[in-house]
Amino acid sequence: MRSWALRIAYVLALAAATHWLALWLLPQVIMHQLIERLGQEIGLNRPARPPLPDHTSRRVVMPSPDLLYVICAFDLAKGPLTVEAVPQSEAARLPYWSVAFYADNSDNFFVLNDREAGARPIRLMLTDGPVAAPEGARAVVSPTRRGVVLFRVLVADGENREAAEAARRGMSCRPA
Repeated sequence: MRSWALRIAYVLALAAATHWLALWLLPQVIMHQLIERLGQEIGLNRPARPPLPDHTSRRVVMPSPDLLYVICAFDLAKGPLTVEAVPQSEAARLPYWSVAFYADNSDNFFVLNDREAGARPIRLMLTDGPVAAPEGARAVVSPTRRGVVLFRVLVADGENREAAEAARRGMSCRPA
């Protein structure tokens, strides 16, 4: 009877260790590969503007075909990053946009969207430690040195496609 209890304890310990490792390691591996691939293709601290997703798009898992994306892999080793966007104008009101920051383990640590920012242009300074942001900018502290910034703009119908594309072209990330 004792050998069965010991075997069950070993199996449970192995299952718990495997589960913990998968939850901790897998997101880091996925983000590392994404950051490396973006760094090789377009460079770090630079925005990529992929086309509107279709059934073949899988860079971002299950991307929405109704969203235009801008993705920026960042590395704060050489200093802060300036993230800017002018997602709205008085003439063209977009139904939804957001900017989200992800750490190198896939944790989302900051989000700003149209409801919070309204029609105002946004200017964020991303750092890896406390720093005073320049006037007109909001400081965002990253918990990790590397990560990803993801902008999303909703293309609700054909009428706002040009406004959404213009907003997407105005989204940038660059060294401060």
